[in-house]
Amino acid sequence: MKVKYFLLIFLILINTGGILAQNLRLVNLQNEKNVKLADVSEFVEVKAFVKNVSSSPLNVKVMEIGRNVASDKVRINYCWAGLCLPSVKDVESEAEQIAANAESELKVDVYPENTVGLNQVTYRVFPVGSIEALDVTFKVNITTGSTSITRSINNATGATLSQPYPNPSSSISTINYHIPGNYKKAFLVVFDIFGKEIARLELERPSDAISLNVKKFNPGLYFCCLEVDNKVVSSQRLLVN
Repeated sequence: MKVKYFLLIFLILINTGGILAQNLRLVNLQNEKNVKLADVSEFVEVKAFVKNVSSSPLNVKVMEIGRNVASDKVRINYCWAGLCLPSVKDVESEAEQIAANAESELKVDVYPENTVGLNQVTYRVFPVGSIEALDVTFKVNITTGSTSITRSINNATGATLSQPYPNPSSSISTINYHIPGNYKKAFLVVFDIFGKEIARLELERPSDAISLNVKKFNPGLYFCCLEVDNKVVSSQRLLVN
């Protein structure tokens, strides 16, 4: 009878947010935002900090356990253990070692893709080799606001930049672009996650497809930016593997 009672309590804990974490705490929560669609340049960043309150270092992983988004077009990326990756349900991250009494940042980027509504995603945070865990939900609510401008990265030109394909890539990615109206110079500029310029390709036509060779790029996340007359007017992310 006691064994059955213990198993029942164990299953209840699992199904209501994991085993209570004894060694981890969520601190400095910045996990909810309300944003006007007009104010979204490309994505909305929310984050939380995971603190190791034990006296020993812990190797900690995160994993998406569920989401509820406003549209199938909405994309979600997360950053943990030095990597920024597309979020996939039930796929564990790499482990990040958190020193005793130290904190690590869990950052989530929500790409609304010109859709309004509430977007929620929940992650489970857990030490490797332990049954303890804690859950944290990130919420980004996109509202219409009072203006008709729906998306802008200093973009009054109407210029567009497509998603790179394939993405992720290890060799060549193709990106389509379109720049209406008159302009002097345009470039496709690639930056790494630290803001360092990795490549700059001049665009000779107002509309075309450009091939980006990433064979010599280090694995990681890059930002492909359309620059028109010294202004970045559109941006897309590219994952190199």
